[in-house]
Amino acid sequence: MATANLNFHSYFSIATGADSNALSDSADEEENIFDEDKYSTFTATTVSSPDITFTSSDGKITFGTAGTYLLVGNLDWTVGADTDTTIKIYKNGSAVYQMAAIPGFTTLDPINASYHTVLDISAGDYIEVKVSTDDTGTITVQNGTTFVALKANGDYGSLTYTAAASAGVAGAVEAIGDSDLGGTVVTNLNNVTFQATAGTLTPANTRPFLMLSTLVGLHTKQSEVAYSLFANGSALDSTSVTIHKNLDPQEVTYGILKDLTGGQTASSRFESTAGSAGAITIKDGTSFSVFDVSNNGGTYPSAYLSLAVNADSDGNTTGDIICFDSNEWGSYADTDHVTATGITFTADGGTFVAAAAGKYFILWNLVIGSAGSSSTERTVKIKNGSSLIYSAPWVLNSNFDPLEKTVCLIVNAAAGDSFTFVVNAPDGKFDAGTAITMFKVDDLKDLTLQSTPSKQIADDYTINTLDSDVMGNQRDNVTGKVFPFSLGQSGPRNLRGRTTSYSPSMGGKVKK
Repeated sequence: MATANLNFHSYFSIATGADSNALSDSADEEENIFDEDKYSTFTATTVSSPDITFTSSDGKITFGTAGTYLLVGNLDWTVGADTDTTIKIYKNGSAVYQMAAIPGFTTLDPINASYHTVLDISAGDYIEVKVSTDDTGTITVQNGTTFVALKANGDYGSLTYTAAASAGVAGAVEAIGDSDLGGTVVTNLNNVTFQATAGTLTPANTRPFLMLSTLVGLHTKQSEVAYSLFANGSALDSTSVTIHKNLDPQEVTYGILKDLTGGQTASSRFESTAGSAGAITIKDGTSFSVFDVSNNGGTYPSAYLSLAVNADSDGNTTGDIICFDSNEWGSYADTDHVTATGITFTADGGTFVAAAAGKYFILWNLVIGSAGSSSTERTVKIKNGSSLIYSAPWVLNSNFDPLEKTVCLIVNAAAGDSFTFVVNAPDGKFDAGTAITMFKVDDLKDLTLQSTPSKQIADDYTINTLDSDVMGNQRDNVTGKVFPFSLGQSGPRNLRGRTTSYSPSMGGKVKK
C-alpha cells in the first residue's frame, strides 16, 4: 500500500559574499567553509528547491529527497604563508570526496580550485565542504566561493580518482579514466557504461548531457596542456592551460552541454603540447561525468545554451570587460554545442537574455592568457542588467598563464533578464575555449512536491495519519489522497455504516 515519492527535481546553490576569518592553523584541523562561525560577518546567496535546507549555524546542506546528485564546487582562498590545501566533501560526517592538496603561495593568491562528483544521497543526509592545510599555515576563504547540487532525473555516468595514477607518456594524448594509467577509479553509473581500457563513458540513450571534467594533475614541464572533451573519438571543444611543474598539482575544469546519441562514447583527454612535451600524472580528485539534464528524456529544459569561443580575444587591461562580447575580438566566432532555446545570446554586447522566469544553472569556464603584468588581481563578475549578482577575486601571473577559472552557480531570473559575464582589469586575452553553459532547472515536472507519504497506510492497512512522519509531509501532498485526520482517531466521525462523515455545524443564535 505504500506509495513512492514522485521523481521530482531538486537543486541547491550557495555563493559566499564575504571573506572568512583565518582557518586551519593546524595540520589535522578541518574547517567547514560555509559555517557562519568562521566569518566575522557571514553573507551568502542561496537558491534552492524547498526540499533542500542550508543552516548557516553549522554550514550543513540537508537533503529532503533521496536520489543521485551532481555536486560542483569552487573554492577561492588566500594563504597566510605558503601551504598546501585539501578540499573534501563530507556526507553525514564521513568523507566521500577528496582532492589532492593544492599548493598556495602568498605571492600568487587568491588561488581557486574547482571540483565535482556524482553522489548517491538518502533523504535526511547532509553535506559539508571542508578544507585543511598540511601544516600550521592558515587560509582565508574568499567571497565568490560556491557549491551547487542538482538531482538526476535521468541517465548519468561519473568516474572519480580516489588514488593517483602513474605518470603518463610525455606528449601523448591520454584519457581520464584510462586503466593503462593506473590509479584507483570509482564510478557511479545509470544507463551509462564505463570502458576502463579506453577511459570512455557510453550513454545507452540519446539525451542532453552536461559533460564536465576536472583534472588535478602533476606536470614534468612548465608548459601548456591541451584539455578537450571528445565524442566518438573526435574533439567537441578544447582549451589550453598551463600546468606548471613548480605549482603542481594544479586543477582545471571544463564543461559543455551536448546532445549525445545512445551508443556514442564520451571522454575527456589531455596532452602536453610544449615543444619538449612533458608527462602528466593524474591525481586524486580528478573526475569526469556525463549528466542528463532532461527529465528522463521525456522533457527537456525549456531554456538551454552552450557555446565556446574559437579564438583569443584582443588584449585588454583595465575596466570592466565583457566576456563573449564580439567587440573584444578582431574576428569573433564561437561554437554552439546545442541549439540555443529560451536564451538569446547577442554577440554584439555579450548578453544572454532569459525568455522565461526561473532558476538557471550557469557554468562559466573562463580562460585568460597573454597576461601583461607579473601578478595582478582581477575581479570576476556576473551581472544581471546593471546589478552585480556574483563577484570573486582571481590572481593571474604572466609566468604561469593561460589559467582557467570555473564559476558554477544557480541564479534567479525574471523574464527578460539580461546576463553578462565580466572581468574587471583582465590584463590579458580571453583565450580560445572560454565557454558558457546555461540551462533552466526548475521546470521539468512538479519538481518540489511529494506524493502520499509512504507511511500513511501501512502494509497491514493500518492508517497512520497521525504519525509524526506522515503529518510532517502532508503539507506538500499533491495526489489528493490525503486521509482526513478524523479517520485516524476513534469517535462518531469514523463509525462504519455512515454514508457521509459527521461534521459539526455552527448553531443559531437563541434569544433568551
